Amino acid sequence: MQLVLSALFTLASFAQQQDAEKVLDAAYQQAIVDHKNVFVELRSDY
Repeated sequence: MQLVLSALFTLASFAQQQDAEKVLDAAYQQAIVDHKNVFVELRSDY
């Protein structure tokens, strides 16, 4: 059971990382067009 949960958490983490990369890529592309910077704030509200 612990192995299955570990695998699920790993997959969920990977999926979130992919989503974050897509969001950051879009932000960077828009910043280039607008000649601006991207500010990233890491929060832990869990």
